[in-house]
Amino acid sequence: MASLFRPDRPYPLPADAEVVTRDGRTYARVREGGKAVLYPLTADGTQYLKPAAKWCADVRQADGTRKRVRLSANKAAAQVMLADLLKRVENEKAGVVDRFAEHRSVPLSAHLEDWKGSLAASGRSGEYVALKVSRITAAFDGSGFTLPADLKADRLETFLSELRSIEKRSIQTANDWLQAVRQFCRWMVANERIDRDPFTRLKPGNVKLDQRRRRGEFSPEEVAALLTSTAASDARFRGLSGGERAMLYRVALGTGFRAAELAALVPAYFALDATPPTVSLPAEFTKNRKPVVQPLADQLAGALRAFLSGRSPRAPVWPRTWADRSADMLKADLLAVDGPEGPEVRDCHALRCCYISDVLRSGADLKQAMTLARHTDPRLTTARYARTQGYRTTSACNPLQYLQQVFVIPTGPFPLGRGGRPFLPS
Repeated sequence: MASLFRPDRPYPLPADAEVVTRDGRTYARVREGGKAVLYPLTADGTQYLKPAAKWCADVRQADGTRKRVRLSANKAAAQVMLADLLKRVENEKAGVVDRFAEHRSVPLSAHLEDWKGSLAASGRSGEYVALKVSRITAAFDGSGFTLPADLKADRLETFLSELRSIEKRSIQTANDWLQAVRQFCRWMVANERIDRDPFTRLKPGNVKLDQRRRRGEFSPEEVAALLTSTAASDARFRGLSGGERAMLYRVALGTGFRAAELAALVPAYFALDATPPTVSLPAEFTKNRKPVVQPLADQLAGALRAFLSGRSPRAPVWPRTWADRSADMLKADLLAVDGPEGPEVRDCHALRCCYISDVLRSGADLKQAMTLARHTDPRLTTARYARTQGYRTTSACNPLQYLQQVFVIPTGPFPLGRGGRPFLPS
């Protein structure tokens, strides 16, 4: 049976230590905390031996080997830890193995570093990884989580509640933090570091009760005015002329591409003479790290043929750093049309909302809309992106036909096509 002991550890002999002999043994008198304490000297007389701070035990493992285990500085706590350790050894001898034992004493910060490396290895961007890690770290610090055993749903629930009530954070922010924590815990479960996700019962809040940032959608008249005004603008934004920005908006409205994806486009990615015309994007530039081939309306393809004519196949279509400030770019162009935006945010991602809404209004089924939007969650497509407004209600029609009704730069009065979009001949 293993027993507790405190092994002696050698320490350098202080210069002012007094060497004395008692009962045939040589000791060093060392001052600690204002008191003189005797410690035995080593055989060579250059060091003194002092009991270790923590209690230890030599435990025979299930495979028959002996291993010295450091337990606790508190003897009572060390006895409890030793009893648990001996129980685990006996269970292993009986074939009952605790797969999670080695991970329980590892701090969550170390697990988080491993997860961070896993995200980076899977191809996630540095910005994505940093955002997730910062949210989890803040949630763990606020909830007082240090070890895997500390992960308790009620403590995280209290922290998220205080985040909303005391720090006045939105429900969406609290949901984002909860999602990041649960994503990390699912990785822990998958890698057999914990046995289950302790936060399963925590559900995201209803963001409709606290919407602080809602992306607005553009009416047909607003789109026509924006494209006309931008195309005629003499102002440049980070190197982009008015005509380049107008075409950029048309492609955003006709593909649903995000700003970073639009910035990655080169002429070689466009197949304008295919049936139907398409634009493709390699996996390295998409958010979900999957390649995409998006159909283009014939009118948009015709406009792009002229726009891309003579350009280098591998040169960015819209170069420079506009994507870093895409919201400012669109805001400036909108300001020239109808003044400051209202309570709804009008940024480049709002153009993606328009695209997804139009796909659904075209009569496309949910699976088609999710495919074109590149979503895996139908709730994201229908609840977050799709809008339903009176002037955009339309009868069902073929989705590919509907995609022909794209945003074009009008030159005068124009009729509205199906779905309320400006519809002009090429």
